[in-house]
Amino acid sequence: MNSGLHKIANLRDIDTDLETLLIRSASDMFDFKATVDGTRVVEGQLRYHPFLYDHETFPVESADRKVNPDGDEEEDVLTTSNLKPARGQRPVFECFWNGRLIPYTTIDEFDWCGVPKKTRNVPIECFNRISGVLWTDDAFQVSTNKLTFMDLENKLREKNTIFARVCNGQVVRMSIEKQFLEWLQMCHEQSDKQVKFLGYQETVSRKDTQKYKQHPGPSSAPSSGTASAS
Repeated sequence: MNSGLHKIANLRDIDTDLETLLIRSASDMFDFKATVDGTRVVEGQLRYHPFLYDHETFPVESADRKVNPDGDEEEDVLTTSNLKPARGQRPVFECFWNGRLIPYTTIDEFDWCGVPKKTRNVPIECFNRISGVLWTDDAFQVSTNKLTFMDLENKLREKNTIFARVCNGQVVRMSIEKQFLEWLQMCHEQSDKQVKFLGYQETVSRKDTQKYKQHPGPSSAPSSGTASAS
């Protein structure tokens, strides 16, 4: 590359990277920590990315593209389906070691922050609107090339690992699953803004306007419907 093509950028000015988008699109956070083997500590945070009006706000990752059988990318086509929007099939947690992202280690949801078996007041889609991050230090080993954790996930999933919520720097001595579900319900009730038209009866044409304006467009909602926000 010729020196004339070099571009200097301040990292503070870059705001289109995925980490920045995840932080800025979150409406609320849930801080917690995990104690492994009684002494080793992993700090964690969950973020909620609300549904606003007509779309999910969970940031789209550039890798979320379909690849056809020939191996070519189809641009701007998300792999996420209508059955699992927002985060899609991506794991919940990214993992950091001494402030450094370990890119080849990601961890999916834990039992306490996954979809419960029993029916709850929180819609299932809300569980897919969360992203998370885990921070560790030298208490956990990484590979020589700093790309993979050696045993982080296995240790976190051991039965003697203790998870606890952290509020204002203080550990809360209550069931973390109960607190997580209460937090998720609060995020849904206060942050999600979804408009849905109900009770359609008929399409009413306006005779006092030009002909092409007498009917709603293909994507317009019926004028006689009633709107309810959840």
